Amino acid sequence: MSAFSAGGVRLHYAVHGEGDPVVLLHGFTSSGSSWNTIGWVDALVEAGFSAIALDARGHGESEPVFDHHDVLLDEEVRRKGIDFLAGSSA
Repeated sequence: MSAFSAGGVRLHYAVHGEGDPVVLLHGFTSSGSSWNTIGWVDALVEAGFSAIALDARGHGESEPVFDHHDVLLDEEVRRKGIDFLAGSSA
């Protein structure tokens, strides 16, 4: 798993496959690995995409944050050259 900093918080992510990137954002109390469990990672890789499963702050392997300010995740991800985000929440 890899990581980057956004707003002073270390966020972990896993990259699967090659091709145009699709960033997968999990719902509350889950983690990036949930996308493997439900089959989205395999489906995206088989379709020729690069599936990037992110652990949101305080989830999975990402650092927790103990204040009320949101990390500007969309802006940070776009700065890294990723144009599409997909999210899920139960």
